[in-house]
Amino acid sequence: MDLGEKIKQMRHQKNLTQEELANRCELTKGYISQLENNLNSPSIATLTDILSALGSSLAEFFKEEKDEKVVFSKEEFIKKKRRRRAFPVADSQRAEKYDGTRIFRACGRRFHR
Repeated sequence: MDLGEKIKQMRHQKNLTQEELANRCELTKGYISQLENNLNSPSIATLTDILSALGSSLAEFFKEEKDEKVVFSKEEFIKKKRRRRAFPVADSQRAEKYDGTRIFRACGRRFHR
């Protein structure tokens, strides 16, 4: 986020108009507008005055919140093993042999498709 946007965002959080902020800092409304639209850059002293009027400090203003991204290399990925069927089916004859009813009947349960 750039300087002007951040000042504007902080001003909106405090529910201040540009004119109210300008009066608190002994600046003009036009100058605040230029700052918020990145048409002008404030001196350190002016920025300090603006931030104190907004209830902040230079340290808090320039403190960056880190967006942590977790990046894995190709070697770090874990390959998912293919799940094997409990009863491998190679051809149509075996498929009939291993139908669900016979398998689960042996376990004492019925299986319906």
